[in-house]
Amino acid sequence: MWFRRRKRACCTTECPGNPVDCTSSDCAVAMPLDMVENGATVTIQSISGRGPIPRRLMEMGFLRGTTVTVLRRAPLNDPIEFEIRGYLVSLRREEAHLILVVPTPQEQLHPLDTAEQTVI
Repeated sequence: MWFRRRKRACCTTECPGNPVDCTSSDCAVAMPLDMVENGATVTIQSISGRGPIPRRLMEMGFLRGTTVTVLRRAPLNDPIEFEIRGYLVSLRREEAHLILVVPTPQEQLHPLDTAEQTVI
């Protein structure tokens, strides 16, 4: 499971209510980044909020469609370390809560593993 809590309903009536088990292509339940479990890889859907913090997050590379991996948390869950665009960044829970994410499909995680390699 990629969520720490599962209290939200999904988007369709056919959906079992759990975003991980959902097979509907329309089901993309967005959750704040601070609620994602360690080791999970997610895709950024949007950044909420006003003021300088959302702008700074976008300058750091937190843009729509970017893949983020949650690496670890401090003992009191604050800050949280993420891997994004090949570098590591730590954010406070309040800052990570502004970033809404959806689960990343498995086929998008490692596209080079499935590609044919040519030998020169």
